[in-house]
Amino acid sequence: MNEKGPTTPKPRCFAGLSSSAYLSKGVRDKDAPGVWIDLEKKKMFVRFFNQDEQGILTVANDSGSFFFGESVRPNGVNVFNLTELTAGGRYNVIIKTPDKEYYGYFYYQELLN
Repeated sequence: MNEKGPTTPKPRCFAGLSSSAYLSKGVRDKDAPGVWIDLEKKKMFVRFFNQDEQGILTVANDSGSFFFGESVRPNGVNVFNLTELTAGGRYNVIIKTPDKEYYGYFYYQELLN
């Protein structure tokens, strides 16, 4: 995300992911996809750093009131609109690939006007 210009998203939160292979060890996986979240605009950006890798993105909150699932395409930044994100709390992010599962989370708090 080193590009500059008017269309470049400004990440508000970065969700670091670890793979299922290292889940109990607390180690980050160098092959984990990049996930940036703009909480203000309710958008999520996902990118695989290895060419031709693809997977399934799942986002769900701890209370079970929010669930989002979508395919993550290879070779570029995927943009997902999380417009139904309304309840505050912890949100779990899971990206499943044919070889691994990557886990992460973020916290959302409703913005008061």
